[in-house]
Amino acid sequence: MAETYPAKPVRFVVPFATGGGNDFLARDLASELQAKLGQSFVVENKPGAGGLIGSDIVARAPADGYTILMAANSAAIVDAASKAPPFRLARDLAGVAMVAEIPMILVVSNNVPAKSVKELVALLKEKPGAYNYASAGPGTIMHMTSEVFAAETGTSMVHVPFKGASQMVPEVIAGRVQVLFGAANSLIPFIKSGQVRALSVAGAQRWQGMPHLPTLMESGIPIDLNIWYGVLAPKATPRPIIEKLNKEINAYLATDVAKKKLAAQGMEPLMGTPEQFDALVKNDVERWTRVASQVRFSID
Repeated sequence: MAETYPAKPVRFVVPFATGGGNDFLARDLASELQAKLGQSFVVENKPGAGGLIGSDIVARAPADGYTILMAANSAAIVDAASKAPPFRLARDLAGVAMVAEIPMILVVSNNVPAKSVKELVALLKEKPGAYNYASAGPGTIMHMTSEVFAAETGTSMVHVPFKGASQMVPEVIAGRVQVLFGAANSLIPFIKSGQVRALSVAGAQRWQGMPHLPTLMESGIPIDLNIWYGVLAPKATPRPIIEKLNKEINAYLATDVAKKKLAAQGMEPLMGTPEQFDALVKNDVERWTRVASQVRFSID
């Protein structure tokens, strides 16, 4: 089976709009897999509902290797917070390959006077509910991280959801939305150009791309969250196909070309077996179930 796969084009679903990390990685991998395997990997953006729409398409697809998903840990959040989701991540989707990890950066509009996390918290406490924060939709890691931040700091902001980075970043630049926890790759150009102001990174360690930025932990806020990306397939996809895709993806991620492309996007490669990715997904669903309970968030 693996010897003849793929015998026709493969549908590569991205559950968010163009311009984000999922989209960049899917298109880069699609080009590489097409060159190595001799069939087109056709990227389709299916945004909406925090990634639920696109993920559901893949979960319902035939388990034949011809429909795959470029997922992020937002998928684990939606699973954890949904009361009655159309699918369950660990039950209905199988890990193919971990791909990359990227830090989240806390940025504010230039019309926000805060120059540090401490000053931002003081401002939010002074004017509860007067400031907005952006996300790529309810249940995305941007949304949940913002809610965890509010819970840990005793502040409140108004949630303004968008379909992806290409929609929300311009609103932050314009000052119509003031706060954003976003992926480094979508924010780097705007931070460097001075269009938004970076205050902190959300991971446990300082990010080598901007080592001057303190972590939230350094500011006394116990948050350690990064974004991971990986490829998933319908659960019953034949093992030889999953292993073939895993082998090709890992081989590419180990190249200097891939490492340079990822570094330019603020990302680092993640490599491992399908079993390791399945374990990561399971652990993340459990983690976000606890977080969803902490911030009292659910998706009906």
